Amino acid sequence: MLHAVGMAGALLGFLSYNKPPAKIYMGDGGAYFLGFLIGVLSLVNSHKGSVTAALVAPLFALALPIVDVTLAMLRRGLKGLPLFRPDRMHIHHRLIDFGFSRGRTVLILYIISFLSLFLAFAAFWSQGHSLPLLLGFLFLVLGIAAHSFGFLKDWLALASPAGRSLRFRKETRYALTLSQWLEMEAERRGCVFELWQDYQFVVRKLGFSEVKLGLPDGVNIWRAVGPHAGPSETLRTRHDLANNTFVEFAAYEDVLPSALFHLLAELAAETWQKSALRWHEFHQAPVSFDSVSSDTSHFQKKGRLYEAVQPAWWLPKRGLRPEST
Repeated sequence: MLHAVGMAGALLGFLSYNKPPAKIYMGDGGAYFLGFLIGVLSLVNSHKGSVTAALVAPLFALALPIVDVTLAMLRRGLKGLPLFRPDRMHIHHRLIDFGFSRGRTVLILYIISFLSLFLAFAAFWSQGHSLPLLLGFLFLVLGIAAHSFGFLKDWLALASPAGRSLRFRKETRYALTLSQWLEMEAERRGCVFELWQDYQFVVRKLGFSEVKLGLPDGVNIWRAVGPHAGPSETLRTRHDLANNTFVEFAAYEDVLPSALFHLLAELAAETWQKSALRWHEFHQAPVSFDSVSSDTSHFQKKGRLYEAVQPAWWLPKRGLRPEST
């Protein structure tokens, strides 16, 4: 008991420095240690006749991180992404995208955590007799919160018999394979512009119709020109990367449905970021269109804007209908 009280006091002191804007962070080591400590204290403090309550109570207390991790693994697995791949689809990211400030987001998560903690104490004090009632109340609270912030709609669509994410697994694996190729190719390229030309091959294979890359020394555009069968809405999105760089993507909706377009755009932006970092670390040169790794590599560019065009007949059909609005 003394260890639990001491750790609670230490965590309260930590939270005062961790609130936005955070001055210190816990990190994976601290999170793993806390999880181990919670498990040990649950076993040590369990007594004969109350083992169920002592083991189930931590599950209530940790309901928020458990739900977040579970949804993250399902989301990545159904889309064909690595389970431990980072993304910006966690609960706190979604709340910020919903329009809440960082401070308001932290406050909402605190409220849900305190409610879960209250349910944990109730489960422990009742010796497990009220577990069905408490579990139903917890699911009711999580369901109302999910519906209020738009989570429920996304996951109901995901769980439908023809869930859209299941159809994208092959496309995701294909995009990840191209990403690995470009990362390895980065070490073989003597200048950044050659890497950008290889990146054009990647985005062309993924089905984009236009890509704009902005680096500190200028902007380059690759665009597909030529006939396109039938009218189709053009989807657009922009990803801001580190060091004042950005990538903008465009595609025809009959080639890339909206959900697939945004997924591949995210992967393509990540592909450029990783490849550029690989080039920078290998060649020890800044990432700009004029950067070269040695005197033997050379490239001359007229002006600050280069526009490459490719015929549009190559646009691959994904065999997927555009999503209905």
